[in-house]
Amino acid sequence: MVKQMEQKRMNTRKANIAVRQNSPLLFRGVIAHRKKSDDQKTIGPSSKAGLYALRFFAAMVLLTLLARGTSGATMARVELQVPTVGAILQQTTVSATILSWEGQNVFLPEGVMVDYLAVSEGQSLKSGDTILQLNIEELQDTLDSTKAQLGQQKAQYANLTSTSTVDSSGVSSAQEALNRATQDYDRSTQKAQIAVDDAVKQQQKAQQEYDEAIRILNDLQNQPQSVSTPEQAQLNQKIEEAKQQVEIAEDTLASANTALRDAKLSQEDAIISAQRNVENAQDTLNQSQADYNQAKENADLAAQTNAADAVALNLEIQKCEDKIQNLEELIESDGVVTATYDTQVLLCSLQQGQPCPAGSALRLADENGQKIVQFSLKEEDASKTSIGQTVSVKQGQKTVQTTVQTIAPPDENGNCLVTVVLPQENTPLLSTDTAAQAEITFSRNEYSNCLPTSAIRQDSEGSFILTVEQSQSVFGVTNLAVRTPVTVLEIGSDGQYAAIAESVSGQVIVSSDRAVSPGSSVRIDS
Repeated sequence: MVKQMEQKRMNTRKANIAVRQNSPLLFRGVIAHRKKSDDQKTIGPSSKAGLYALRFFAAMVLLTLLARGTSGATMARVELQVPTVGAILQQTTVSATILSWEGQNVFLPEGVMVDYLAVSEGQSLKSGDTILQLNIEELQDTLDSTKAQLGQQKAQYANLTSTSTVDSSGVSSAQEALNRATQDYDRSTQKAQIAVDDAVKQQQKAQQEYDEAIRILNDLQNQPQSVSTPEQAQLNQKIEEAKQQVEIAEDTLASANTALRDAKLSQEDAIISAQRNVENAQDTLNQSQADYNQAKENADLAAQTNAADAVALNLEIQKCEDKIQNLEELIESDGVVTATYDTQVLLCSLQQGQPCPAGSALRLADENGQKIVQFSLKEEDASKTSIGQTVSVKQGQKTVQTTVQTIAPPDENGNCLVTVVLPQENTPLLSTDTAAQAEITFSRNEYSNCLPTSAIRQDSEGSFILTVEQSQSVFGVTNLAVRTPVTVLEIGSDGQYAAIAESVSGQVIVSSDRAVSPGSSVRIDS
């Protein structure tokens, strides 16, 4: 028994030594307690076994607490967020330039020498400031030639606006010839018809006489015949006479038939001839009418052309008259041009000692005129921009809302120049000599589930987020990162927020102080 107790005591010592090596702080108290126990001589073996078990469980609890403390110190600290309703924007902000848009071209006669030039492009002017002086002699020469040109233009204008009529006498003559041919046709037809009718009557009469002669002859021949009697001789005489009448009637009928045939042939010839005359007259009339219509159409086209030329020439006459008035005003001011109000030189392509070029060479900003804003977009962004789209122009603390006016084709670098016009009421708010920015929104889409892009993760299986689920164990509650697949619908142009298709219940890890993977235990930042 003593040996067994000694063996247990040795085993306990070894266990205490092992535990003491792993947790020296804990077992300082345990050793002190054992020394105290060794001094108690009255404790039995069963009490000592319970004491050993208590010590063992205390050591295990302490080791567990130490392990959990060490594990908690190495857990990632995370921030959570619930998906919210939001808008995903596609927009860009670029540098912009503000320019005066509206301006007035100053009249300068082409070819007249600039004796003195006092301004340059971009220069601001006060009312009354001298801009330039033109050569007075050349101004007078230009005025004289312009007046001569005006006289020529007015004479040409009078010629273009004069009216002319198309001669229709050919149509009238052709119509009269057709009327005469028609009348001749009617008379020829009527006359030929009369001749045919007369021939028909003569033929019918000859036919009747012939038929009567045949009847008489037949009657005589059908009477009873006798031999060598005076009556018979008299009958024979009558038969011979009847035969002669038949022959005469037959000749007359033949002549009548011939006359009728000739009358009908003459009628046909007369109708054909008269018809041809009518057709020829109709053809002549048709040609005359066609010639007249063509002449009238040509005259109408010429009139339209003349009218259009007259309108254009009238504009030239007005310009010429305005030019004469401007030249006379310049001569009255000895060729000196001054600013009539506070303004800015928008364009100046003049040189002192050189003649004024053709076209616009000097343009001054309108008083209180509108301004434009110009900025460049990459071709890809320009393709998503349309006329009328809203643009925010910012200059310092001032912001003006306006719309896209024009989008130029891409240049050789793939940049498109966009122009917007500032509203008249907002023109004084922004200055042409200070930098500005233009902000344009290409799209704004509302979504039910939006998260910071930091919450969206990628692996070989696609996009996912990490939600947090709590797990209960004997050691307490553990927060675990759970992989949840998602479909990314759109990411904002600033890259801060993204929209997902799925509805997520629970909170999502949006940031952490170290890497987090699915299944990791995490600590939640309060």
